Amino acid sequence: MEPFSENFNSDRNFTSRGNFTISWLNDTILAELKKAAENRLNNLIAGYTYIVLTVFGCSGAVLCLLAIFTLNFRGRQNILTSVRPIFVSLCISSLIYSIVCAFQAYSCLVGLPNFLALPAYDPLCQIIAFGYYMIFFVDVLQHVTLALHRFFAIVVANRFVWVRTRACTAVLVAMPWVVVIIYMGLPFFHVGVDFGYNFTLDRCYIIKVHSWAYAQFRKVFFIAIAFVCIAICYSSIAIK
Repeated sequence: MEPFSENFNSDRNFTSRGNFTISWLNDTILAELKKAAENRLNNLIAGYTYIVLTVFGCSGAVLCLLAIFTLNFRGRQNILTSVRPIFVSLCISSLIYSIVCAFQAYSCLVGLPNFLALPAYDPLCQIIAFGYYMIFFVDVLQHVTLALHRFFAIVVANRFVWVRTRACTAVLVAMPWVVVIIYMGLPFFHVGVDFGYNFTLDRCYIIKVHSWAYAQFRKVFFIAIAFVCIAICYSSIAIK
C-alpha cells in the first residue's frame, strides 16, 4: 500500500499546485482587465474634456481676434495699439492648442485602432504631442511678456526709450515661441523624452523618458520664472 499512498499524495500535490497556478492566472487576468477598463474610462473622460476645450478654445480665440481687429477697423486702435501683438499671439496659441485638443479628443474617444497609432502617422503624432506640451509653456511665458510690457510702459519707459518701440514689442512677442520651441524641440532628436502614440493613454503623448531632469526642469523652470517675473512686474507697477 505504501507505493500507492506515495503516488496518491504526489498526484494530490500536483493538483493543488495546478489549482493554485490557475487561480493566480485568473486573478492576474481579472486585475489586467479591471486596469484596462479603468484606463478606458479615464481616456473617455479625457476625450470629452478635450472636446470642451476644443469648442470653447476655438470659439474664444476667434471671437477675441475679431474683437481686436474690429476695434482696429473702427478707428479705436489706440485702446490696443501697444499690446495688440501680444493679445494676437495669445489668441493664436489658444487656437493651436484647441486644434491639438481636437486630435487628442479623437484618439481618446475612438481608442484603438485609430490612424494616429499607425507607424505611418508617427511624425504627425509627434507633432501633436509637441504642440500639446509646447503651447502650455508658450502661454505661461506670454503672460510674462504681457507683464513685462506693462512694466516697461509704466515703470521704465521714461528712462529707456527703446522699450516703447515696435522692435521691443516684437522681441517680447517672439521670445516665448522661440525659447519654448527650441527647448521642446529636443525630443525630436531623442533628447530628454520621446514623443509618440501612448497606447496606455490613447493619445499622442510622451512615450519614453530619457532624462527625468529634463522632464522636471521644463515644469519647474518655466513656471517658477513666470511666477517670479509676474510678481516683480506687477508689484513694481503697483508701487509706481
